Amino acid sequence: MRIKPSKLSEFYRCNYRIGQVAAERIMDQHRLLFRLESGGSRNIFVQYIGFDKYEREVTEFDNTWEVAYDTKFGMGTSDRDLEDYHNSFEMLFGRTVETLEFVSEVFPSND
Repeated sequence: MRIKPSKLSEFYRCNYRIGQVAAERIMDQHRLLFRLESGGSRNIFVQYIGFDKYEREVTEFDNTWEVAYDTKFGMGTSDRDLEDYHNSFEMLFGRTVETLEFVSEVFPSND
């Protein structure tokens, strides 16, 4: 994803906060965010979200994602941060989503 240079702080803030809430609510998910350092625009980011299995059990919470976010960061921040997050994207190239699957057979074993 390509981020507008003037919106980097909004992009970083929302990603950080989403990570904080996700760490408490989705224990088997891991998020990585990388920024291109050479060979092109430094405003290009790649985000990976990994998880253990597709058939994840649905966890019941006593509140919604938005309520958890607002409780942690202040009332109304979920709506404001999400709007800032979406407004930070440069839509010249759009966003690409690819689904990958880990195949353990192609990696050396630790035996």
